[in-house]
Amino acid sequence: MILAASFVIGLVAAFFSSLMGGVAGMIAAPLLLMLGVPPYAAVATPKVGALGIALGSLLKFSKKGFVQWSLVPGLIVLAAIAGLVGAYTLLATPEYILENIVGVLLLLCVVLLWSKKDMGVISFAVSTVRKSIGYIIYFFTETFRAGFGSGFGMLTGTVLTYFFGLTTLQSTATKRIPGVVVTGVALIVFLPAGVIDIPIGIALFFGSIVGSYLGTHYAIVLGNKWAKYLFTVFAVIMASALLLF
Repeated sequence: MILAASFVIGLVAAFFSSLMGGVAGMIAAPLLLMLGVPPYAAVATPKVGALGIALGSLLKFSKKGFVQWSLVPGLIVLAAIAGLVGAYTLLATPEYILENIVGVLLLLCVVLLWSKKDMGVISFAVSTVRKSIGYIIYFFTETFRAGFGSGFGMLTGTVLTYFFGLTTLQSTATKRIPGVVVTGVALIVFLPAGVIDIPIGIALFFGSIVGSYLGTHYAIVLGNKWAKYLFTVFAVIMASALLLF
């Protein structure tokens, strides 16, 4: 029963994550806690599902040319380091202390996304300095995404949109490959630490493949404009939940 529920959780979390460029951990972790999964495992085990999200999403995105391959090598290197640092950060830090920080940063993401009318809708050229700053901020968002997950996937997407000039769909597609790296490195740390529930993780993985494939399909159909609107609405909801409750 719990494995079937985990499959559904993975499907639902991945579907909305693919529509909005993040939030899978925010959805999956509380639901796993409700199923009786211990706190650390509830935060760490969805990393297995994240691999399924990346796989299902890339199956759709790779056919449409959304992945910006020129950025991928540099992002992969940063993601590998961030995965290691973030995983050990989770094991040493109570998650609750970051909730208010994530809430504020999500609201900042909304402000940045709407600082320009066509931001996230139409790609644009950026300066070398702006891109360099983007790499630095990307490293920090990926570090915290590796450890804590919740909300930081959306922050990473905004970094790629604002600092690299990508559209909303391009940023979601491009971050998937480095996302596999950051998640894989984090799992290498989490597995020996015993905080991964392997059967539940496998169920999340297969549910996430299905949910991500479907969510990505509808994200592409709706287009960048609607993806931007959906991101904004969910970012505000998430930020409010983190800051007020």
